[in-house]
Amino acid sequence: MNYLIMNQLGTPEAPTADAVGIYLTEFLMDPDVIPLPRPIRDLLVKVLIVPRRKKASAEKYHKIWMQQGSPLFVHTRNQQQMLQNELGPEWKVVLGMRYGSPSLETALEQIPKSEKIYFLPMYPHYAQATVGSALNKLRSLTTQEIVNLEPFYQQEWYINAQAKQIQSALLPGDHLLLSYHGLPVSQNNLGPVPYQTQCLETSKAIFEILKISEDQGTTGFQSRLGPTRWIGPSTDEVTKALVDRGVKNLKVACPSFVADCLETLEEIGLGLKNDFQKWGGEKFELIPCFNDSPLFIQGLANYVRNHKVN
Repeated sequence: MNYLIMNQLGTPEAPTADAVGIYLTEFLMDPDVIPLPRPIRDLLVKVLIVPRRKKASAEKYHKIWMQQGSPLFVHTRNQQQMLQNELGPEWKVVLGMRYGSPSLETALEQIPKSEKIYFLPMYPHYAQATVGSALNKLRSLTTQEIVNLEPFYQQEWYINAQAKQIQSALLPGDHLLLSYHGLPVSQNNLGPVPYQTQCLETSKAIFEILKISEDQGTTGFQSRLGPTRWIGPSTDEVTKALVDRGVKNLKVACPSFVADCLETLEEIGLGLKNDFQKWGGEKFELIPCFNDSPLFIQGLANYVRNHKVN
């Protein structure tokens, strides 16, 4: 039996201020997310950020909450089940979130201590605040051998699956905006390849497959927060510039996310859509993430099999 932990960021237990406050505190107190000394991080997170943001953030979650739970949890659980079916009985796929539940601790309880762990962070691109943080957490919890599956942003199966997902939504006259989760500039170079470079390579590969010219396709970085300088260009500034240029029909895909979540459904699907139309744009559509795409799961299963260590 081979044991695989599918790892995602995590989500609040409910779309309430209290639940969101608990989640945000765990998330933002991670030194890989906010790399400041503990006393300063305590003050910043527990006094300045969370008390001020938890209610507004809960309202955003409420807009997108599904009957079965948060979209990120629902879609990731479906992906876990689909990947389990695709890999078959030789593998056991367990879900472990970096923050919230089901936790990495819960995932480890399902794996014998004598077994190696295949670790699959569900982030196509490497960032210390995502992949790095999850690996650090897992290593702090166990001395078991860990086989880490590297980010797959350059993999042909991932690029092809993205292109097919996007192409199914594109119409003549559409402009395609690829929006990636942003990072502070100070964290851009913490991996083997700068995060911004990874994302731009993904955009280039997708545009090439879809035969989209520079006039028809643009890349932006979303979720900018606070006064710190972030990598750019920012998605909202790019969108405003496109409207000023005369773009009326905009399709947006988010290749750094493999499952729809707050950042795609609310930030882009509701917030950016409202801004686009307020600025003078007309037709706006958020192209869904992979979610339960069989093509994505099949590619992911082969990627897992190719990492098997005898």
